[in-house]
Amino acid sequence: MGGNFIYISILSNLISPLTGGGSGHYKMAHYSASLNSEARSKSSSKSSDDVFYESKRLEAAHIVDLLLKEIVHLTGGRDKEGGPILTFPMHREPVNFSQKDIHDCIEYLSQIPSEESQWLGFTVIIDNRSETWSDLYYLLEVLKKSLLARLKRILILKTSPEDTPRHLNIKYSDAIQFVTLKQLTNFISPYQLTENLGGQLPFKHSHWLQNRMDFEKFMKDSKSASNHLDHAEAQIHRVYAKDNSISPVADLKRRHKWNSTVISVPKNVINYGKILLNQLQKNGEQSFSSEEDTVFTLDNLETQKQVKRVIHFLERKMERLLQIQENETPSTGRKEIISELQISISKVVDWILGPGEKLLSCNIDIGDTCETAEKFRKTHEELQIKCAETYGNYAELRHKAEKLVEEDHPSYSDDILAQRDYMDTVCRSFASRLERRKILLITSVRFHRFAEDLSLHLDELLEFLCSETKPENSAMAATELDDLNEKCKKIDQLAIQTLNDGQSLLDEMSRPMKNSIGVDITPDYAGQIKHINKSVEDLQERKLRCDELADVRRLKLQQILQLFTCEKDADQAVQWILELCEVMVKNHTEMGQSKEDAEKLQDDHKRFESTALETYHYGKELLEAALFLRRSLRYNLDGNNLIAEKLERAWKKFSQGTLERTNRLTVSVMFMTSSDEILNRIDELFTTMFDLTERSLPLQPEVRNKHQTLKDNLSADAQETIEMGNISLCNTSVGNSENIIKEDAKASSIIMARLHKIEQSLGELNELWTEINSISSNKPKVYPRSNETQKAKPQSQRKPSYPPRKKREQPEQIFSSQNQSLHSSRKNFSNDNYLNENVANITDRDMQGIIPSEPYMSSVMTAPYEFNNAAQKDDDLLQRLHDFEMFSNSNYTGKFNNIIDKKSL
Repeated sequence: MGGNFIYISILSNLISPLTGGGSGHYKMAHYSASLNSEARSKSSSKSSDDVFYESKRLEAAHIVDLLLKEIVHLTGGRDKEGGPILTFPMHREPVNFSQKDIHDCIEYLSQIPSEESQWLGFTVIIDNRSETWSDLYYLLEVLKKSLLARLKRILILKTSPEDTPRHLNIKYSDAIQFVTLKQLTNFISPYQLTENLGGQLPFKHSHWLQNRMDFEKFMKDSKSASNHLDHAEAQIHRVYAKDNSISPVADLKRRHKWNSTVISVPKNVINYGKILLNQLQKNGEQSFSSEEDTVFTLDNLETQKQVKRVIHFLERKMERLLQIQENETPSTGRKEIISELQISISKVVDWILGPGEKLLSCNIDIGDTCETAEKFRKTHEELQIKCAETYGNYAELRHKAEKLVEEDHPSYSDDILAQRDYMDTVCRSFASRLERRKILLITSVRFHRFAEDLSLHLDELLEFLCSETKPENSAMAATELDDLNEKCKKIDQLAIQTLNDGQSLLDEMSRPMKNSIGVDITPDYAGQIKHINKSVEDLQERKLRCDELADVRRLKLQQILQLFTCEKDADQAVQWILELCEVMVKNHTEMGQSKEDAEKLQDDHKRFESTALETYHYGKELLEAALFLRRSLRYNLDGNNLIAEKLERAWKKFSQGTLERTNRLTVSVMFMTSSDEILNRIDELFTTMFDLTERSLPLQPEVRNKHQTLKDNLSADAQETIEMGNISLCNTSVGNSENIIKEDAKASSIIMARLHKIEQSLGELNELWTEINSISSNKPKVYPRSNETQKAKPQSQRKPSYPPRKKREQPEQIFSSQNQSLHSSRKNFSNDNYLNENVANITDRDMQGIIPSEPYMSSVMTAPYEFNNAAQKDDDLLQRLHDFEMFSNSNYTGKFNNIIDKKSL
C-alpha cells in the first residue's frame, strides 16, 4: 500500500509540468491516492456500525492551554511518502517549554491521524531559523520518547546553506537533517507546506483548535444521545406492554410529551453536527481561489466523514424509534380524535365570524380629542383581551392538526389540512383587522396629543409676543432672545410631529379593508378625515401668524442687543483713550539728549496720536450706529448723548495732553538745533577774532564794525536760544509723579548743560572782543606765557595774551556731574530753591567767566512753577493737564511764540 502511494505521488510530479493542468490537478491526484489508501484501510479495520470507537487518552479540552501556546502544529499535510507532518513553528523570542508540555502536545497530536498514516512515519519540521529553539537536544529527546518507531525524519531549518550545524550525539542522529527553506521541498511537496514555510497549504492554528474541540464535543454528545435513544426505546416497550387500553387522547398527550423530551435531545445533537460539518467545509474552502482548486487535507476529510457517519447513525436511530412508537400506538379511537379536532376548529371559526366580527364592526370611531381617542383605545384593548382565549385555542388546535398530519394518514390528512387552512385564513384576517384598528387608535391618540400640545405652545408664544419688552442690559436681551428661539424651535418640532401623525392617520383611514372571504368592509371615515384636515389647517394658520410676530420680536431683540453692544464698545473706546492719556502722561516724559533723539521721540508720539485718533473715530462710529438703533427703537437718546459727552471729554483731555507733549518735543528739537547752531557760530567767530589778536595790530574801523555786527547778531540769537532753553526748563517742571520727576530732572540737566556751554562760550567770546578793543586802543593786556609752549605750537594754534579760554565741556559731562544734585533737590524743594541752589553750584565749579547779570540766570531763578512732593498721591493726569493750562497762560507762551516766529522768518 505504501509503495502504491509513492508511485502515484512520483507519477503525479512527472505528469504535472507536461499536462499544464494547473495546481488543482496536481493536488487532486496527490490527494486521491492518499484518500484511496485511507479509505481501504478504514473499511478493513472498522465496521459501519461501530461509529463510536474508544476515545483517545487525551482530548483538546484537557490541554487547551498548551495547545494555545502553539508549541507544535498538526497542519494536516503529508510528506512525499504519505506520512503526517508535525511542525515546531518559529517564535518571536527564545522558548523555554518543559519536556512534559512538549510530550503532552506530541502525544495528543500524534493520535489524530489514522493508524495507517502513523505507521508511514512522522516527519518533524523544526523551524529554527531565528534560533528560538536554542536547546535542540532536549527537544529531540522528547520526540524520540513520544513517537518511538513512528519517527521517520527530523528536518531542522537553518537560515542559509553556509551555516554549519553542530553535531548532536543522540540515537537518531541519522534521521536528523539540517536543510534550508528551499531544500525542504526535496522531502515535502509545496502543496503540503504552510505559507510560513514557503508552501501553499492554508492553515490557521486557532481555527484548527476550535474545530477540533467542537468535533470532540460532538462525538461525546452523540454517544450520549445514542444511549438516550436506546433507553427511550426500552421504555416504550415497557409502557405499551403494561397498558394496551390507553385512550386516544391520553396517547396523543403522551406522544407529544415524548416528542418534546426524547426526540429533542438527538435533534439538537444532529443540528450541532450539521453546523460543525458546514464549519469544517467552510474552513477548508475559504483559502482557495476557485472551486476546482479546493482540496481538503486528509485529517479534515476524515473528520468530515466521521461527523457525517455519526449524523446518519443518529437519524436512523430516531426513525427506528418513531416507527416503534407508531407500531405500538393503538389504532382505535383515531376517528374520535379527528372528530373532536374538527368540532373545536368550528367553535373557533364560529366565534370569530359571529360575536368577534360584531364587536369589531361596531367600533369605528377614532375620537376628536385626546381624551376620546384614549377612551376608544382602551375599549379596543378590552376587545383584544376577550379574543385572547380564542387565540389560545386556535394555536393549540393548529398544533394538534400538524401532529396528526405528521403521522401520515392519507385518509384524514387532506380533510385536516383543509380545515386548518380555513381556520388560519379566518383567524389571521381577524387578527390583522384588530391590529390595524389598534394602530389607527394609537395614531389618533398621538395626533390629538401633539395637536393639543402645539395649540398650548402657540397660545404661550402669542402671549409672550403680545407683551411689551424692554431689556435693561445686553444679558437680559440675550436671555430673552434665547427664550424666543427655544419656544419657536419647540413649536417647529411639535408642528412636524403633528403633521406627520396627521398624515399617517389619513393614510391609515384611506386604506381599504376586506374580511376573510374577500368582501370590502371599509368603514366610512369621511367625518374623521374632515376633522383631521380642519385641525391641521387651523394649526398651520396659527403657527404662520405666530412666526410672523416672532420674526418681528426677534429683529427687535437683535437690534436691542446690537445697541447695548455698540454702547458697551463705545464705553470701552473711552476707557482706552483715557488709558492712552494716562500712559502718555506717566511714561512718555523723555525729551531726548540730542536732536536725533528728540526727532525720534516726535515720530513715536505721532504714531501714538494716530492710535488714539483711530480709537476716537471707532467710538464715534459705534455711537452713530447706537444713535440710529435708538431712534429706530424709539428709545431715549440720553444714554447715547452721555457716552458721546464722555468720549468728547476724554478726547479733549487727551488732546490737551498730547499738545503739551508735542510742544515740549518741538521746543526740545528747536532748542537742540538752535544751540548747536549758536555754538558752531561762536566757534567760527572766535576763530576769526583769534586770528585778529594774533597780529597784535589795531583793527580798521570797517573790520571792527563788521565783527561787531556779527557779534551783536550772534549775541541776540544766543539770547533767543537761552530764552528757548528757559521755556524748556519751565516745561520740565510740570508733573508730580516719580517717573516724571526723574525724566524732567534728566531733561533739565541736559538743557542747563547746553545753556551753561552757550554762556561759557559767550563769556570767552566777550573777553576776546574786549582784548581786541584794548589792542585797537593801544592798551594791550599782557599775560605771562611760556616761550617753549609758544614755540612748540603752530602759528595757527597760538593763543592770545588774554586769560586762556577754558575748554568747553560736553553736555553729557555736565549732565553726569549735575544730575544727582538736580534730582535730589527736586524732591525736597520748590523750583525756585532748586534753581537757586543748582545755579550756585554751577557757578562755583563750572561757570567761571559767565557774567552774573545775564538774563539766563534771572529767567531760571524766576521760574513760575513749583514742585510739591506730597502731590504724588493725586491724579497725575489731571494735575499735569492743569499745570499745562497754567503754562499755556503764562508769559513764556508769548516768548515761545515770538521765538517761533523769528525762527520761521
